[in-house]
Amino acid sequence: MRKKNFLRNIIFSSILFSQSIGMPSLAIEQIQLVQNNNTPIQALIPVVAQEKPKETVYTYYVKNDQSETANELNTFLAKYLIDLNSHNIQKIGDYYASNYISGDGFNKDQVIDLIKQTWKKCPDLKYATVIKNLRLDNNRASIEFSEDITATTKDKSEITRDKGNVNGTSHNILYLEKYGCGWKIITDKTLYEETAIKYGTAKNINIDFNVPEQVISEEDYTASLKIDLPPDVFALGSLASVPLVYPIKQPVETFRQIPPELSALERVIKSNKDCLNEISSASVSFCEAQRTNYTSLDLKVTGIAVVLKRINILPKR
Repeated sequence: MRKKNFLRNIIFSSILFSQSIGMPSLAIEQIQLVQNNNTPIQALIPVVAQEKPKETVYTYYVKNDQSETANELNTFLAKYLIDLNSHNIQKIGDYYASNYISGDGFNKDQVIDLIKQTWKKCPDLKYATVIKNLRLDNNRASIEFSEDITATTKDKSEITRDKGNVNGTSHNILYLEKYGCGWKIITDKTLYEETAIKYGTAKNINIDFNVPEQVISEEDYTASLKIDLPPDVFALGSLASVPLVYPIKQPVETFRQIPPELSALERVIKSNKDCLNEISSASVSFCEAQRTNYTSLDLKVTGIAVVLKRINILPKR
């Protein structure tokens, strides 16, 4: 029972982390340059943010009559990323429009609450962002970026007695609109998203979890799990999926033995009829046999992992 409850808790935590990388959250030590006719426009940032110069991670050429707007947008982005990197929850809400709705249908208050929960469960969460593209159209703009996260969980596992390692990656687009003298985020879109939390011996085991990035509503898709299972290790796995709603729901888990000769699991899942984006999960517990006396063996859980991937659900024609 304790193992089952713990797995439920880390699945819930994983989905929270997954939501954090689906949102525009990232601070990097160097603020990217926006270029106007080959002349860089530097975002306004504190000197400490430039102590370790790196090469420019995106280049954007703007027309002469757009240069002031591009500079304003780059300044907004720089401040926003700095406040996210410092986990300044008081300032984060100011960057979102009052009518903001995320690509998953969450409003401003719900997204801020998800960010707050994520930072509470993982206070050392670090982000690494690379801006891929920036587009301007009068008072509207979009920013496309990729993002990696790394962290350790605040609490230790009751089973493996260690903190979990969190790793994630995503590809996102931010949509902004200019309100008076400032910019606000009005919505976003997550194109790809994957998050993993590992405890104990699972930290050293390669886990490959595959699902399609997008599926039509009410259609079947295959979730597949492949593990580099070490010798003398026994594994139980579960594949599931849950629609992205607020508050976050936990998937129904059914654990099965992962055949040692295959080190793999597969499951066919039907996407939801409500056209809600989904988070598909692969949960694995790793066990090793330990002799309790001269005649019997006991299985001890030495590692636990949860890997999640986003599935964007498309409407039927």
